[in-house]
Amino acid sequence: RFQWVNQAFEALSGYSRDELIGKKSFFDFFSQKSQLPLLYGASEIRSSQTTDCEVLFIDRQGKSHHVHLSATLIPNSYDLLVSLMDITRERELERRLFKSEELAAIGELSAGIAHEIRNPLVAMTTSIALLSEEPSLSPEGHQVLNVLKEEAHHLAAIVDDFLKFARPKKPVW
Repeated sequence: RFQWVNQAFEALSGYSRDELIGKKSFFDFFSQKSQLPLLYGASEIRSSQTTDCEVLFIDRQGKSHHVHLSATLIPNSYDLLVSLMDITRERELERRLFKSEELAAIGELSAGIAHEIRNPLVAMTTSIALLSEEPSLSPEGHQVLNVLKEEAHHLAAIVDDFLKFARPKKPVW
């Protein structure tokens, strides 16, 4: 049970001091999944006097917050001094950074694949051009080469568009 809370905890939890002190259990603010490291940490506090862990805190409206929890056993008592720091924003920024790095890697890989497709495509269009100049080529052969030439140009356009999309853009200020 709470014995004292500061304004920051009131703001984080959504409860007033009067609603918390002596009435609410500290464990009411944690989901089942995140209670496990907290309970494990609480048993460690008995021996080491302090513990630190990251847990998921649930406020009055049911909104989740990532918090860093530090708990210290007060000497000669069974009471704990618990400090929470809301690190939700930091975790979201880390998630975005990871996603950004992941997308950059996919872009690099895609550009490499597109270049690997372009190389045989150039060989194909060059071969088509040389074959179309062959004097002994039948009209049907010319027709087939024209279809191949059109399809190769179509593929080249797709690769070009893809490379334009995959290349990093310069920031616009």
